[in-house]
Amino acid sequence: MWHILKKLLSNYTNKLMTRQKIIIDCDPGIDDMLAIRYALRSPKLEVVGFSVVSGNVADYKGVNNLKEILYQENRLELPIHIGRGRPLNKFFRDAEDTHGQYGLGYFSDYHQLDKAVAPESASEFLLAHADCTILALGPLTNVADSYLLNPILAKSFKIISMGGNLYEQGNMSEFSEYNYWVDPESAKLVLNHLDVTMVGLDVTRKLKFYPEDVVDETDLEILRFYFAFHQKYENFYGAVINDPLVVDYLLYPQDYTSQKVKLDVLTEEGEYRGQTIVSQDNDYRLNQALVAVSDINKIKARIKKQVLN
Repeated sequence: MWHILKKLLSNYTNKLMTRQKIIIDCDPGIDDMLAIRYALRSPKLEVVGFSVVSGNVADYKGVNNLKEILYQENRLELPIHIGRGRPLNKFFRDAEDTHGQYGLGYFSDYHQLDKAVAPESASEFLLAHADCTILALGPLTNVADSYLLNPILAKSFKIISMGGNLYEQGNMSEFSEYNYWVDPESAKLVLNHLDVTMVGLDVTRKLKFYPEDVVDETDLEILRFYFAFHQKYENFYGAVINDPLVVDYLLYPQDYTSQKVKLDVLTEEGEYRGQTIVSQDNDYRLNQALVAVSDINKIKARIKKQVLN
């Protein structure tokens, strides 16, 4: 009898627990898939919807990947919104060499899903839910568009952005990380004016998955492409997994060390394009940049448990 009452009490407590509302702004590639799973499976988070940006793949490919991910997670009811489809000023360069032609490695067995993209633009959607925390997993184009559309409302955003690097070497050049490199004007605008926590390569390069971490055959089919890329360019058969750390930081901020800094992004063409720097300009706002983790093995274990099992 007692165990039944205990279970009923637990269920009641869970219902009363307020989940944190989030929007995931993403460019669905391989590590986005894992971050989206992590967020959807967390009892502490309520995913209100998605906005898609061109990044790892063009936005229309990203939408197809997101639909497939939502199908696999049985969450097709969640809305998908799409942005402008290209950076603010620069040309668009995808990362298909890293994520595969369609963005999910060697995976090709897509389901034909009768799900339309919502008519409301990504920027309008973000502004309509300004009380939600934005997990920005790709270039910051959609967030920048929101600011340009309504600067006053956008200033209430709380953004956790996967991008940038202060001390770690870049992945597009020696100095620059891809998400900020592909649309540096958007990154500069957002970091200069809005409330951002930057989850950059300084912490994400520490999280690596290997073939032995993967149980599911479909996941292995997706991740094998990532592993091969890292073997070719970084000389190890595994993969740096960036985006899930955005979700993990939101859930377990105590396991990360950050610095309060005035972040800026260089926009000029050349090897420094997209480089994240600490500005001395008094007009720039202070933001947080994650610089260290307390125990990467503990972090990896809980992410792996949620997204690869």
